[in-house]
Amino acid sequence: GYHLLAVWTVDVGTGARSPRAQAVVRVDCSAPTVTEARFDRATGVVQIAFSEPIDPATLAVGSASDSIRLLDAEVPGTLHGGTLTMDGDRRVAVQLDAAADAWWRNRPVRLQVGPPAADPEGHVVAAVHETVFFPGGDDPSGGFLSGEVYDDTTGRPLAGAAIGLYAA
Repeated sequence: GYHLLAVWTVDVGTGARSPRAQAVVRVDCSAPTVTEARFDRATGVVQIAFSEPIDPATLAVGSASDSIRLLDAEVPGTLHGGTLTMDGDRRVAVQLDAAADAWWRNRPVRLQVGPPAADPEGHVVAAVHETVFFPGGDDPSGGFLSGEVYDDTTGRPLAGAAIGLYAA
């Protein structure tokens, strides 16, 4: 939040007070989060929106250490790259390979966004945002589970938690 900082000096002998000087200080203790992720299969563009401005120097795509990771959801471990562009200070677009036989065509695409993505103050994304874009539009046909897992003691997102959906 914002805080008002006001200071003045007091003369020890006379008790006279100087004019007040003040400054408004913004204390930012929150980490950025992903607020929206979309995949346009017609153009091969993944769009990601963040809750606050993001430092472009912390964004990259293609390797395990990058902040944006794209995979075939049914073939774990094989990361794919793309061309990253900023759209303002809170939105990023990733253009995937546009070839007719590109890896993502008719395949479920897993998007993971996490550290080292950070805001301009250096606050790193607190937890990995993960979603799967299934072929055939917005209809998550078959089994689909989406959510977040929180640490019981801190109330913060629990990094690295795995969620599974099993037939009972």
